[in-house]
Amino acid sequence: MEKSNSNFKTLHFEVYISVAPKIVFDNIISKSGFEAWTYPFSKTSKFEGKWEEGETLRFISLDENDQQVGMLAKLKSLKTSKEIIIEYVGYIKNGKDIYDDEQAKSIHHTMEKYFLTTENNGTRLKIESDVAPEHEKLFNECWPQSLSIIKKMSESNEV
Repeated sequence: MEKSNSNFKTLHFEVYISVAPKIVFDNIISKSGFEAWTYPFSKTSKFEGKWEEGETLRFISLDENDQQVGMLAKLKSLKTSKEIIIEYVGYIKNGKDIYDDEQAKSIHHTMEKYFLTTENNGTRLKIESDVAPEHEKLFNECWPQSLSIIKKMSESNEV
């Protein structure tokens, strides 16, 4: 696996959820679940693509001009109910996928990792997220909110 971009800091978050890993996993990758738990990051978050290893996912939001912006990610590993590993490979600006300019190159090899383990008849969800210094404050605010949403959805069996 590629090494994370050294200009970025890896943030760590975790939560215990009192349901089986499969329920948590499904909430992370389902369309409605994704839109709900990514809401703290952007009120218009959605994804395009297939949750299959090797596929490219488009994580999209709308900017203040209703233009698509977001991130392009390669799904490096997908093990049902166990892990999701995403490598960022570019970004989206004004609806266009950009892979090779300086901004895109600056995020190459940045990772977002989700690990689910069985613990006390429930699930321990651990997140590792590579973040640029200028986004660290935002991520430190949004990730705990997102984990709280995943926990609530999963424990109430909402998918």
